[in-house]
Amino acid sequence: MKLSFFEEFPTKENLEKLKLITFKAKLYVAAYSLKEFEAIKTKNKKIELVYWPLLQRKEGYWISPFSKRTALLRIFNELTEKNVPIMLDLELPTTRNPWLYLTQLSK
Repeated sequence: MKLSFFEEFPTKENLEKLKLITFKAKLYVAAYSLKEFEAIKTKNKKIELVYWPLLQRKEGYWISPFSKRTALLRIFNELTEKNVPIMLDLELPTTRNPWLYLTQLSK
């Protein structure tokens, strides 16, 4: 059995708690770039980490049809030809930036 955890707001303090895990586990860790994720991964080799890409709030935060196209291209291009486990959180921008419904609808 393997337990999975999600950390949307990784901080040094939050990630310190990983030391308490003595069993097989997987952590889905949110990061704004692959570089940020890799820095977290380097410090935590004991547990399996999965990259959960986030966009900046003004870009849409989560990946959706209303996210800014340039942000999506940035995320997908950084992952091209990389062997990185990924979780995509596909949600509408209802709470993080509802203005994207208006600004991105025609694009």
